[in-house]
Amino acid sequence: MIQPSELTDASMVAMSLEPLFGTWAKIVFSLGIFAGAASSFLVNALIGGVVFCDAIGLSSKMSSASVRTSTIVALLLGWIVASTVTLTGIDLVSFIVIAQALTVLCFPILAIVIVWQLQKLTVRVPIAIKVLCWLGLVVVIALSARTLWGLVS
Repeated sequence: MIQPSELTDASMVAMSLEPLFGTWAKIVFSLGIFAGAASSFLVNALIGGVVFCDAIGLSSKMSSASVRTSTIVALLLGWIVASTVTLTGIDLVSFIVIAQALTVLCFPILAIVIVWQLQKLTVRVPIAIKVLCWLGLVVVIALSARTLWGLVS
């Protein structure tokens, strides 16, 4: 039985599935990783395309040419970044850590925009929603600051 501390890379994780899947363990593991990666990659690019088009005033229907184009651009940008990292030999773990840290550091921008848009609404918004939005902004800024502090110290 493989201990969790011995799972140092993907092949070790696949081997830990051998008691359940036998010789198919590596194939099952690979298919699972591929399905998870492809589905999140495609769905996130599509969501980004819809939000981007809506934000700049273009049609935000998934069937529109603007959403399709911006989704393709997002996918191509991801492909270019991944290819560049692979071809230049940058340590993938370090790259993923940096990318995740940048995501966390950009969340305050999104939270600020949400609170700003809330203030611009012409309909009456319950006070509880306003309080939750402001509380969310404070929490996101605190978590981002904590992440930044961890990166620089």
